[in-house]
Amino acid sequence: MKFLEEFNRITENKYNYLRLTDYFIDEEKCVLNITFVVPYEIFNDDSIFNSEVKGEISNYVSSLLPEEFGLKIKFDKVLVTPEVVLRYINSFIRERYVRVLDGRYNPNDIKINIGQKEVNVILPVEDIIYSFCESRHIDLELAEYLDSKYNFVNHVSLRKVEVPEEVEKKIQAKTALFDDGHVICKSERIIAGHPVSLPPIYISRFRKPQEGIIVCGKVLSFEKKTAKSGRLFFKFKIEDPTGVMNCIYFTRATKHSKDIEQVHVGGEYIINGDLMEDSFNKSVVLFARGVLSCKIDTEATLKKIHYMQKLKKKAEKVKIEKYNDPNDKEYTLLDERPYMCPLLERNDFVVFDLETTGLDPNNDRIVEIGAVRISQGIKVSTFHTFIDPEMRIPDQAFAVNKITEDLLDDAPLIQDVIGQFVDYCHDAIVVGQNAIHFDIPFIKREAKANGYLFENRALDTKDMARQLNPGAKSYSLATLCKEYKVVNNQAHRALSDALATADLFMILANELKLD
Repeated sequence: MKFLEEFNRITENKYNYLRLTDYFIDEEKCVLNITFVVPYEIFNDDSIFNSEVKGEISNYVSSLLPEEFGLKIKFDKVLVTPEVVLRYINSFIRERYVRVLDGRYNPNDIKINIGQKEVNVILPVEDIIYSFCESRHIDLELAEYLDSKYNFVNHVSLRKVEVPEEVEKKIQAKTALFDDGHVICKSERIIAGHPVSLPPIYISRFRKPQEGIIVCGKVLSFEKKTAKSGRLFFKFKIEDPTGVMNCIYFTRATKHSKDIEQVHVGGEYIINGDLMEDSFNKSVVLFARGVLSCKIDTEATLKKIHYMQKLKKKAEKVKIEKYNDPNDKEYTLLDERPYMCPLLERNDFVVFDLETTGLDPNNDRIVEIGAVRISQGIKVSTFHTFIDPEMRIPDQAFAVNKITEDLLDDAPLIQDVIGQFVDYCHDAIVVGQNAIHFDIPFIKREAKANGYLFENRALDTKDMARQLNPGAKSYSLATLCKEYKVVNNQAHRALSDALATADLFMILANELKLD
């Protein structure tokens, strides 16, 4: 946050309502991309926040950059709601404490009270990890994290909750595989220097100079050296499951020399110290302050690394693809275009369908999402993904959708998908067959649990068909597709049902002449 502090200094806090939420450097084009969030009430007030102000901000930011750098700034508005705050709380936990807290808190149990310019959060944590959370000051850390996301004063307090023993065993089995960036090892005794209290972090995480780091590894080489000043030092190289690091230890007394000479090739050690630049070798070197012998559990460490790599790949399984409708045609000025009602002309729509483990939106789980986006009456893109429900597929669900557990083995979890789906539906009217009573409650439940707001305007083709044909015997998707000659290539599969529902929706909207 030093960048934002410097920005506020040179602007004399003129724009202290800004929060820097994202940035990245396009090294190929030498361009810095920045995203600022602006409070909702300021963003919408043209007298305070307008194109002139945006230009001033851009000029100030440019003045902080090297001349050769280009700049792209994006401004997003943020309305501080319980859903927004919850999303940031979930992000904080996943970024920093996933292995400790995942599964140990229920998002629905978090208390969020929003005042005029203040947010109060009560975070319930289980008694078994309460002392850890207290010692690490997670409450203060979370409050600081929330401060960086929006311009409110944040207060966080922890509340201890008890958990049954059988539930605790399940949680431990699940969270043991989550990767917190720590090598799993057990320290044994101090060899030299200062003791180490925190767990060692992957060597691969360190590429630039940094003070006060802790790593561990097996010693690959170990040499005793004498500097030009006559001072004795030891040069050694360690390797953990993620990488290799060069280390140097300068002795301060003869006793320390004897201690450090206990280190041997093949031994495993925890090292703490400062990572500094080695300009001669164009790399970094760890100047050690403390060395402890340890026992590294390489198998367990690799297991959680591979598990998280698998989860990351799963999260990339969502497919958003351009859609070319075979029934669309290009029209010239001389062509007579088919009628399109005002509603279709003026709005974008996302027509979607879910496959689930059952019919209860409060307890059953989503196993597939299929959606199609419509703009000006044309299907322009599709969204599709399977979802791992983390449970066995019930026989009655398989009988309907024929989705097997094999299909879901490599699927992402709902928490890695729901945000992408909410973004896909951004500023669109959502549509579905029986969606208001079935699909939308599923999405709202998962969105809320992961800190997203899903309050799009919704239309239901079942209700539209009932309005056109009151008293019909059936309003099922199969019946309506047959009646309106809509093709559904694979009924009871999410994307195929969504595409068929999209065609049906446009027919019904035009017949109803919706405005």
